[in-house]
Amino acid sequence: MALLAIEAGVDKIRWNPGNIRDKRKVEMIVKACKERGIPIRIGVNAGSLDPDLLMKYGGPTPEAMVESAAKEIALLEEWGFEDIVVSLKSSDVMDTIKAYLLFAQRFPYPTHVGVTEAGPPPEGIVWSAIGIGAVLAHGVGDTIRVSLATDPVEEVKVGKMILRALGLRREGVRIIACPSCGRCEVDLFELVEQVKARVGHIVEPLDIAVMGCLPTGEKVMTENGPKAINALREGERVLTHKGTFAAITQVLVHHFHGELLEIKPRGVPPLRLTPNHPVYAIVCNGKVKDERKRWANIASIMANGHKPQWYLAEAVNRDFVLLYPVVQGEYPVERVPEAPEFAVDEDFLTLTACYVAEGSLSWTDGKPNQIFLSFGEDETELTERVLAILRRYGISASERVRDDRNTCEVIIHSTALASLFARLFGRQAENKRLPTWMLTLPKPQQATLLRTLWQCYGYIGKVRGYPRAIYHTVSPTLAVQIHQLLLRQKIAATLHERKQPNRQVAYTVTVSNAEGLRRLAEILQTKIAIPPERRRTARIAVDDRYLYLPVERVRFVPYHGVVYNLEVAGAQTYVGSFAVVHNCVVNGPGEARIADLGIAAGRGKAALFVEGEVVRTIQEGDIVEALVTLAEEIAEKKRKEKSQDRTTE
Repeated sequence: MALLAIEAGVDKIRWNPGNIRDKRKVEMIVKACKERGIPIRIGVNAGSLDPDLLMKYGGPTPEAMVESAAKEIALLEEWGFEDIVVSLKSSDVMDTIKAYLLFAQRFPYPTHVGVTEAGPPPEGIVWSAIGIGAVLAHGVGDTIRVSLATDPVEEVKVGKMILRALGLRREGVRIIACPSCGRCEVDLFELVEQVKARVGHIVEPLDIAVMGCLPTGEKVMTENGPKAINALREGERVLTHKGTFAAITQVLVHHFHGELLEIKPRGVPPLRLTPNHPVYAIVCNGKVKDERKRWANIASIMANGHKPQWYLAEAVNRDFVLLYPVVQGEYPVERVPEAPEFAVDEDFLTLTACYVAEGSLSWTDGKPNQIFLSFGEDETELTERVLAILRRYGISASERVRDDRNTCEVIIHSTALASLFARLFGRQAENKRLPTWMLTLPKPQQATLLRTLWQCYGYIGKVRGYPRAIYHTVSPTLAVQIHQLLLRQKIAATLHERKQPNRQVAYTVTVSNAEGLRRLAEILQTKIAIPPERRRTARIAVDDRYLYLPVERVRFVPYHGVVYNLEVAGAQTYVGSFAVVHNCVVNGPGEARIADLGIAAGRGKAALFVEGEVVRTIQEGDIVEALVTLAEEIAEKKRKEKSQDRTTE
């Protein structure tokens, strides 16, 4: 049969060492191939090895397969024939990989790579992709064959896919689609299939990305405080890894079925996100004591020169330290933007802090008309100071002692000031806040805010025998803002959310490390005793740019529902809970930018990307036609460029 094939003009002969053992017949084949310049492939198959080799190696091992090939090579070389190709196939993927790598270490001959009897799709595709791909990835292999129990045409398609995945072949369209979100607002599976069917005729190399991701309810830091990601809209500004606020340009929505990663950093609420979402972190091995991760002084990671990098969330463990940005910039404001008649001075900031800490409003005909400021019996100095400020402003005020509450109330009789404070600082305790411009005031002015806030509703002293500074509020926005004011003073602080049955959620900002307490005591113009042993420990740390938060716990949480991702102008980063996350480079527009042609869809519309730039926004129903049209235009452009290059050559 071999001789007849040679006579018929075939391009290559393959024989199995286990099938042709007669030297005379081997010589006849070799002579015929040599005369016609036809190469011979020695096709070693684990299922038909010489019985002597099986006995020697105890089975069809990679070593047995390589020795079988070596014997045949020696035989061919004996007749001066070196136009040789070798294959070493097994139905065992790992044996196949090892056999090819062993052979490549010993012989210079080219190899034909494949996994024999891989089976039907999809198993056969996976087996072949792993076996062939692993060998090729090591730089071994010259031709390949995918063996599937199906139409041979499918074998060729899979072979081309393997080569494309390894960057060894560039031909036709590659569809990049979200691997974990399953379905997005537009039907991702159907969309991918429609696009795939319509661009199958294109042979030019072309990547099309059909493309977040935090779950519903997960908080994102905006300039107006934490807000659920599902409630965000385009145009709102979020905190970025640079410590500045940038506008959201697009909110992307997907459906996710699988496991989310829940990361709990020390001293702040946990963060939930999809495993392939990048987070900004430092890897630092902490000490382990009683199976609990401990850092004696987290500030040492900065001194040791550790650099933050982007890591996929699925890689995070208790060796990681997450980063939370400190708001950057100092911008003096001479006059209150919303009320220029008031100077932004110590008087106004003191009045502001008193209202934000413990102020309330009374209403008449749906409008605020009075401000009530509450002070403890021992806060007479602060009470007198507020009354003096109001006299300087020319605003009428009165006092009222509340024996039932052991407080003194200052009642401000000014509809204009009450309306201003309602707009600037919120009307009720749960929505109290500072205006965004106060977050970037010079630090001495912010120190005034902190000092007055603590005088009104804070505590510094001992709690259960340990020195602590604590501030309580039921406003999540105010809690985050006070936390930021402390960070800007280089005071590392924690923030905890406390849920109590039938009561409002409360938030507690706490300073417990020695350096932070010392700095805060100076601002509060008081003293606090710090034990010597606590001066050497700091479980969290802060510098000019970031708060460093060691990871305490990581766990997977089953989730089925909607997840979100944000396009953020100029940064592509935002802060989810208290950790910096990056626009998802797998599922979101990141891939759409990398591809030749991309689509990022959500909420009934989609952004079309060509070579990384948005060319237009379209409606959901126009996605397929737009992608196909652009794909054909780009392919035609590539054809012309290729033709011009050939003409030039």
